[in-house]
Amino acid sequence: SKQMAQGYNGADGRTQSSMLLALLTAEKLRNAGKRVNIISFQSNTPLRPLRYEGRVEFDSYPVAVSDGWVYDSMIGEPVRLADYSQRAFGLDIPYDLAFKRTP
Repeated sequence: SKQMAQGYNGADGRTQSSMLLALLTAEKLRNAGKRVNIISFQSNTPLRPLRYEGRVEFDSYPVAVSDGWVYDSMIGEPVRLADYSQRAFGLDIPYDLAFKRTP
């Protein structure tokens, strides 16, 4: 069955909060001297990450962004912002600035 989530299961099987992971990632980037924003992808329909093959749905999905790159542990490597929603969800999805964090 599908689950609506604000998090997802990590490699250790424990549920991970997507906002907490975005904040922790932003903090690491900030500590490395980068300017960081948290953006949130949102849609009128549930967001289904390709990685989970439809088993998990999000109503919104926050990520850390720095210098035009998205840093998201769900993907595991930096992805250009312009390419992120296609890579993560297989769709062009709008995003909003959730909040700004800078050094």
